[in-house]
Amino acid sequence: MLSLTDWAASILESHEDILVPVKKLWAEYSKKHSGVTLPEFTRVIEQDSRFTFEQGMEYDEKLEDMSATERAEFIAEMEALGFFAGRRVRMTNREVTADHISSMLKKHTDRMMTSLWSAYDVRPDEMPEEQQQELLDLIAAAKRLQLELLDAMPPRHDAADSPPAPRAEK
Repeated sequence: MLSLTDWAASILESHEDILVPVKKLWAEYSKKHSGVTLPEFTRVIEQDSRFTFEQGMEYDEKLEDMSATERAEFIAEMEALGFFAGRRVRMTNREVTADHISSMLKKHTDRMMTSLWSAYDVRPDEMPEEQQQELLDLIAAAKRLQLELLDAMPPRHDAADSPPAPRAEK
């Protein structure tokens, strides 16, 4: 059986993201190895020189007006969509290149667009018009960002790299 650090190294050596949220890595580890808390997991891999850590984004200031229950629900929703706050980890021998950054920006922007359209598709029928417009404005802003990123990146010829198609309104 692999040690925790060898397991983490085996995942990170070939992970497409290179820089992976520690919490995401821990969640995957916890599926097969119960009893290791996130702080313990982090402490163990921090002691191994094969790993390098970077600060990630935090939700704290954006969530300060929420109750503890609302905050927990929001974080669980975001993580279910693949958005993890907190520190990132990578193998020290894997460099983050411009191509990698470009690819990850595209991947995550596309995922954001898909998530926004999914939210729009499942919006409640009784959602106030003002909130619907805010969501549409957010989708439009995200689309502008997506197009700006595509313009800034070198051209690709893979159909899988195309942005998600717009959805029809309800």
